[in-house]
Amino acid sequence: INRKARFNSVDKNDEQGLVPTERGRNLAPEAAEILALTRETDVATLDSCWLTIPKTYRAYTVDVINDGVVGGPGAAFYSLGEKSNAPKRDFFGYRWEQPITTDMVAFHYGPLEEFGGWYSNLCVEYLDENGEWQPVEADVTPAWPENDEVFIQPHNGEFVFSFPKVTTTAIRVIGDDAVLIHWNKYTKDVSSFISITELQVYEAK
Repeated sequence: INRKARFNSVDKNDEQGLVPTERGRNLAPEAAEILALTRETDVATLDSCWLTIPKTYRAYTVDVINDGVVGGPGAAFYSLGEKSNAPKRDFFGYRWEQPITTDMVAFHYGPLEEFGGWYSNLCVEYLDENGEWQPVEADVTPAWPENDEVFIQPHNGEFVFSFPKVTTTAIRVIGDDAVLIHWNKYTKDVSSFISITELQVYEAK
């Protein structure tokens, strides 16, 4: 997996590595459409796996990612669409009826499983006037994990992407899902999904 993404990781030990507290209005609840590769969890496949997170934390459709709830029971959507550990590029985003101007996106993980649930890399893209997705050059805080080792992944972590203002009708995050081979015989061929609770898109000030 290519771990390179179009952002600069800010060192979490640096004062400037603190997650931004000054943010504009969250535009996600006003979106006309949620954009996602997988919209519903394959519950049968998920329940056949070796799970460490209680079922009460799950949401089974992508609709929860703009409800304002970043953690707790019923908040985490698993984008597991089939029994597979093939490479996959999951995306989550929004489309608005009218153009919006933004310079900040916050991505929230849900709780993570031993066999996956996180991105190897991630970038923010916006839809240009020609209907093409364009990446932004962003700073991300805190620093992105250096590798896919399960024990360093941030359960319920928030990553904030800051970038020059863009005006658009659609924004998304997209990246390569981490692919792992789990020791459990029912789980070893299942990976390539993301655990997400919320994607926030902030109005530029």
